[in-house]
Amino acid sequence: TNPLTPGTLTFTYNDALPAANSQAVVLKGGFLGSLATTFNVLNAGGSLRVVLQDIDLNLAPNTPNMVTGVLVTSAMTNQYEMLTLTENGGDTGVFTGVLHTSVDPTRGFDFTGDMHVQPGDLLNVRYNDVSPATPVERGVRIATEAVLTRSPLLLFVGG
Repeated sequence: TNPLTPGTLTFTYNDALPAANSQAVVLKGGFLGSLATTFNVLNAGGSLRVVLQDIDLNLAPNTPNMVTGVLVTSAMTNQYEMLTLTENGGDTGVFTGVLHTSVDPTRGFDFTGDMHVQPGDLLNVRYNDVSPATPVERGVRIATEAVLTRSPLLLFVGG
């Protein structure tokens, strides 16, 4: 077994004295997953694409697997949404899912697949990796709208 890939590696040591004395050590490996999102900033009402890469979750070779347990929370509305991600083909270890957002300052119902957000909100995307046992997080800011009161060109030339 290659120790750089996930799985189980067994080391066995045989001692000559006393005769037939052996000891085995079993090591289990794992890869820390990584999260990515379409953007670091999202327009309110847009769709957020989430990508999780974790080869440990490729449980059925040659068959696309599904992962549940990617939690998205809104800092302003305190709403929770759980994403189910689907593997992009067999044996890839890359899983994707989409969360839709709606412009609404009120707290939406949890786990409906539609996150209520408002400009300036912060979404936290969190996945708890099992091997190694580590939380993996990613923040996405909801864009705010800015209004120019004067043309930048006029400001530049002293207007």
